Amino acid sequence: MQLHDILLLRTSASLHSVSVGAKPLSTGQCAPCRRLYQMYAVKVYEAYITTRLKEKRIIMNKKLFLLPIMAIVLILGGCSNSNRIDTSSLVQTITAENKSGKAVYNFYLLENSEDVQGVSVEADSLEKAVISAKKAYIPALTLSKLELYLIDSNLGEKTLKTDIDYISKETAISPLTYTALSDTKTLQLFSKDKNALKKVKEHIVLLKNNNNNLSVTSLSIFNNFKGKNNGYLSICYISSDKELKADIVKTVTEK
Repeated sequence: MQLHDILLLRTSASLHSVSVGAKPLSTGQCAPCRRLYQMYAVKVYEAYITTRLKEKRIIMNKKLFLLPIMAIVLILGGCSNSNRIDTSSLVQTITAENKSGKAVYNFYLLENSEDVQGVSVEADSLEKAVISAKKAYIPALTLSKLELYLIDSNLGEKTLKTDIDYISKETAISPLTYTALSDTKTLQLFSKDKNALKKVKEHIVLLKNNNNNLSVTSLSIFNNFKGKNNGYLSICYISSDKELKADIVKTVTEK
């Protein structure tokens, strides 16, 4: 019932009450007055309920409208946060450097910032270095995005072979990870230059394109250490005396 009809009913009840000498809308008067009063009360209550239902419906519609927006915000926010956590623990490059006769492994992280992010661990092998880095620095350290493993040529063939064995057994690491020997100056470049990885990879790929027998991935080096290439291993050597360059060195392997 519309507001106009409710007011009309109320007015009719009041006029009838006055005509019979009663107080307006008094429930103690004649039957017609009581009936009109009851009808008025019912209609007022119905109007109140209708108004409340409309208000609740409006509120519910607003909530339903906001739910998809909130869901999108949560999803995007969750992805952003997850992405941040992942990139802060994903290792993109590992270098093994000879410092005073001891191996120091440097883990350079996949980061969106301009600065180079990484941690250094002294260890006898890459496997032990990974364990130490997880324990002391990055519990969620992950090698699934590893692109390059660069080892100081002064650490020798034994260290290279031990680390290659570990990489080949570690399922999280891609078997196509670039692997090469290096001089100390090139290794130090990674702590300063954000684009060092890109530059080294370009030199490795260029050298590989001109030398089919060159082993540039962890998988190919692992296979050749098993004597599958006539007893020697051709591996890439990166140096940066005056400028960054790539050469080939040969190492005798098991027959």
